[in-house]
Amino acid sequence: MVLIGILLSNINGFAEVRIYSYGRHPILFVLTSLLLGGACVCLALFFQHNRLLGVLGRNTLAILLLHKFPVVFFQSICLMVKNMLSDSCEFNRTMMALIISVVVIAMCYIAGLVIENMAPIVLGKSK
Repeated sequence: MVLIGILLSNINGFAEVRIYSYGRHPILFVLTSLLLGGACVCLALFFQHNRLLGVLGRNTLAILLLHKFPVVFFQSICLMVKNMLSDSCEFNRTMMALIISVVVIAMCYIAGLVIENMAPIVLGKSK
């Protein structure tokens, strides 16, 4: 499912929904979206009972609220990360982005726990 979706995406070309550009063939865009969306659903069903994903899922609001600050820090202030993200090697860029993602999620999760203990109402929870 994923491989067919990636193949159709490559055939269709560049697509950017925000500017209403759906590639060469809008029908291929819809098929690709359905296939890759279905693959995401299958992946979610496969990891349905994963404890780590369950914990992160229950704390999504804190992660969504707080993630911008560490991301901007890593992108603009931390020079080593900034240089790695602009590296010519795609593998290095991807690995650095994955590492940053894990670190940012961990930082936001910890900050979310602090907020939940100090002011749970901010996250829509009661004491």
